Amino acid sequence: MTLLERSDTRFMEAMWKRAVQRFAARPARRGISVIYAIVVLVMLIGVCSLAVDLGRVQLAKNELQRAVDAAARAGAAKISSSKKAARNAAKQVAKLNLVDGEQLTLANSNITYTYYDETTRTFSPSHTPPNAVTVTAKLEGTNGVPLIFGAVLGRKFQSIHATATAAFITPIDVTGDISSAANPWLAGMPNGTVANPNNPHHNPDIAGKSNPNAGYLNPSPTLISNLPLQPGTAITFASVSGFSNNDNDWDPIYDPDGNGSWVVHNRYSSSGGTEHGMSDLYAPINAVVGVFLDDNAPNMTSPPPTLNFSSEASRDFNTLSPQLKQVFFIGDGVNSSDDVQQFIIPSGATRLYIGQMDEYEWNNNTGERTYRFTRPGRVELVK
Repeated sequence: MTLLERSDTRFMEAMWKRAVQRFAARPARRGISVIYAIVVLVMLIGVCSLAVDLGRVQLAKNELQRAVDAAARAGAAKISSSKKAARNAAKQVAKLNLVDGEQLTLANSNITYTYYDETTRTFSPSHTPPNAVTVTAKLEGTNGVPLIFGAVLGRKFQSIHATATAAFITPIDVTGDISSAANPWLAGMPNGTVANPNNPHHNPDIAGKSNPNAGYLNPSPTLISNLPLQPGTAITFASVSGFSNNDNDWDPIYDPDGNGSWVVHNRYSSSGGTEHGMSDLYAPINAVVGVFLDDNAPNMTSPPPTLNFSSEASRDFNTLSPQLKQVFFIGDGVNSSDDVQQFIIPSGATRLYIGQMDEYEWNNNTGERTYRFTRPGRVELVK
């Protein structure tokens, strides 16, 4: 055999060997691919099943929360009648709601009673009578939400629970007088405090001091009592009426919006407009004004920025959000469209004082105003 023939023979043998090796290895790789595919498929099925379980559980949680919210509201609406009436109302409304396709049935133990203080936002379970209803519902054990994928792992049901507290917020009807001599810059200050000491008549206002025979009225402003203040919520005035004037020699002819052609500010205060930690204010003379305070004396901290209600447009607002210690315009409580104006209670506010706008010597003003603050009763989720 020639050298060339030997070379061809070796080449053919090598090619044949390589082909046999490839053919022998091919089934093994195909088998591994099938195993990989099965594992991935099982994982995908598991993920999908898990997603279905999670979705079902979350939907059931939302349904349960809506059901107890509705039941608590229904109970609170009847709590002023009796606990029994509240309990029956809560149970009836709960049954109208489906949770995972089933009616929600409440036991007596699922319904409790408490008292909610809307001013402090605290609860007093021992207070009598209660004004709030708490509903708690739990779906546990075999009453829980059935699971598909979880059953494979040995967990057939998922427990869920929800709770809600609703309170009946009592209606308010508060009426009071606003003296024409009420100086808002004496709000929250003790008797004997002096305001506008630099006025040209040398007759400053002194908190708590009055002399009716001399025409000197107590210039301390009016504190609206029995008015719960919840920061962030709005208050409105059902009416502000009456007439006044900024001089005891003149007839009280100006309504609560004041004399729009004469805009003044706290001109003769001890600090150029701001006074006792409260802001200055530009507004029509004889207009009804107010200021929110917290429990502290206002002169302990710096005053906030000044508000300006010089123009009709500035007084024609729908909603006003004054800061703490920021004196603001109230007027008759409605705008030019007869829409009731809303005043947002600032954070920390616990007191609202009402007075009259003037630039100095409030104590000799004439007339009087009357305010009426009303709020209908309502049911509110409080927890």
